[in-house]
Order: sequence, then C-alpha cells, then structure tokens
Amino acid sequence: MFPKILGNHLIFTQIVKLSMIHLEKQIHIIKYTEVCTKEVLRVMKNVIVRELIFIDTEFKTQDEVLNFIASRLFEAGRCSDVSEVVRGFYDREAEFSTCMNDGIAIPHCLNQAISDATVIVVRNQFDIPWPQKEDQANLFFSLLIPKKNENQMHIRILAQVAQLIMEDDFIKNVRDSENTQIIYDLLKDLNKTFEMEKEI
Repeated sequence: MFPKILGNHLIFTQIVKLSMIHLEKQIHIIKYTEVCTKEVLRVMKNVIVRELIFIDTEFKTQDEVLNFIASRLFEAGRCSDVSEVVRGFYDREAEFSTCMNDGIAIPHCLNQAISDATVIVVRNQFDIPWPQKEDQANLFFSLLIPKKNENQMHIRILAQVAQLIMEDDFIKNVRDSENTQIIYDLLKDLNKTFEMEKEI
C-alpha cells in the first residue's frame, strides 16, 4: 500500500511542479487575494455537476476520450472551441504524462476557450492505451480551467482532486458505483469548497 501511495504522490508532485511554471505569481497559488472579481467568483460555481459524469463508456483510444471530454464541455456551454481544448490536452501531455498508477489519468487543460472551471469524470469499461507514459487508463478525472483564472484555480483544483485519487476507498467507490449520482456525491465537496471561498 505504501509504495503505491508514494508512487502516486511523486507523480502528483511532478505534475504540480510542472503546472506551477505556468503561473505568474507562484506565491499566491493557494489563497485568494482582494483583487478577485465577480467574474472570477462566477466561474468558480459548479465545478462538478452530475451531467458531466459518465460511466461505462466504450472508448478505445486516448484521442476518443479526450475529444469526448472536450465535446461534452462544449455542449454544456463551458467552452467555445472543442479543437482548442483537445490541443490543450495534448500540449500538457507533451510536457508530462497525466496518467498515474492503477489505471487512473487526470488529463487537464488551461485554455482561453474554456469559460468555466470544470471537472469531468469518465469511467471506461476497459483500459485505453496512454502513449505518453506507455501505460493504460480506464478512469479519468479531467480538469478544465479558464486561462484567465489559472492563478486562482489550477493548482487548487488539481490538488483537491489528486488528494481524493490517492484515497483507496474513494477510487473503489467510484469504480463500483452503479450510477452517476453516487460519484457526484463523492465529489460534490469540490463545489462546497469554492462556495466557501466566495464568502471570504
């Protein structure tokens, strides 16, 4: 158990370090500042919604699942360009693979085409090859962040999701869930966290 947790922790640490390169003010990545605007607060609502949780999909390739995620984001009115979001996914994969251990991947994208911070969950029926790591994944927690709000959100959401992923019980419950409501209930505290931030 400990080697697996340590391995996931090291992978997560590398992802976070890489993501921090894109932040203009590294010292303020965890807390809000007084310069937050109403627009920022609007974007922070409903990070996770039941309608963007998908189970028992049958994708066979990385490209299929990434295009699916971007398309669902577009249909939900949370991005303006599917191809830009997909390109953002691959740009990040080129820097560092987002595939972790145990068949889990956290593909994420910071892009100007994204209007609302969103977490999309996809549970595939079988493993999908993940070329950047020469590994496979079947459970995806995708993070999609507006480029203009990366300083306030990117590391915060990434850290919260990664913390959940490292919990064995959480992953087991997601894998065993019979419907999307159960998975939503496991993740809905992401929304609560950012609602509390709004009150600060």
